[in-house]
Amino acid sequence: MDFTIFTESWEIYLEGFYTTVWMVAVSLLIGLVCAIPIGVMRNSDNKFIAFPLGIYLLLPWHTTVDPALLDLLRLKLSKCKAHCGKKHGSVR
Repeated sequence: MDFTIFTESWEIYLEGFYTTVWMVAVSLLIGLVCAIPIGVMRNSDNKFIAFPLGIYLLLPWHTTVDPALLDLLRLKLSKCKAHCGKKHGSVR
């Protein structure tokens, strides 16, 4: 195995590693600064503050899970329409 490519360009790899660690640290800091106030406001007794944040916090879950569930629902409905259409005429 030839390691000359790595030994000749180790500075580039080190710079990429430094950039990656820096980006992760900044992302963690931004996430922490955003998460603490959102968590405190979500547990608020004021429904005008807590409810919209509850919706906001549920949106990422629905955007990742719902498309697959919707595809299964469409498949089930298409089979049902095909079956019901043959049995009882057209389905509107």
